[in-house]
Amino acid sequence: MERADEGGITSREALIVEQFGLDFERFGVSRSLGRLFGYLLLQERPRTQEEVARDLGLSKAMTSVTLRQAMTAGFARQVPVPGARRHHFELTPGWWVTSTLAQLQLVVAWKDLARRGIEAVGESGEDRPLARRRLEDMAAFFDYLEERFATLGPDFARYQAERNAPGLPASGRD
Repeated sequence: MERADEGGITSREALIVEQFGLDFERFGVSRSLGRLFGYLLLQERPRTQEEVARDLGLSKAMTSVTLRQAMTAGFARQVPVPGARRHHFELTPGWWVTSTLAQLQLVVAWKDLARRGIEAVGESGEDRPLARRRLEDMAAFFDYLEERFATLGPDFARYQAERNAPGLPASGRD
């Protein structure tokens, strides 16, 4: 398959990279950060800043900023490459699992906030029945999510162990 602009991705892969950019942008994150995520996801080896800039068509300055944002977000990491003088970057293994499970903190915070809201409208809620009902529903939903999230990590680890074929490297184990 032909490589796009002699770069590290094919023209078909470039479409995936662009879609990640659009998806990130849809959720309020920069398109370049989404494109970088998609790009690193598709790489078989760590890439230099220069390769990232070339393959994504970004300026050196934009690439530098985007790589720093990616490392701050936790999905990219700088890795040593023996004999190389330039910095190399790769996708942090299993980042999507870690990131998703970190959302549990938000679930717990919103559940606690809903409970405080229930207290704020009063125990009986007689003068604010709709507000109380919404807050109770919110707290119940986040109770439910908290229970489900608690088992996601171990359940996924078991799923991955069963899923990985002998001889293939396990995703996210570094």
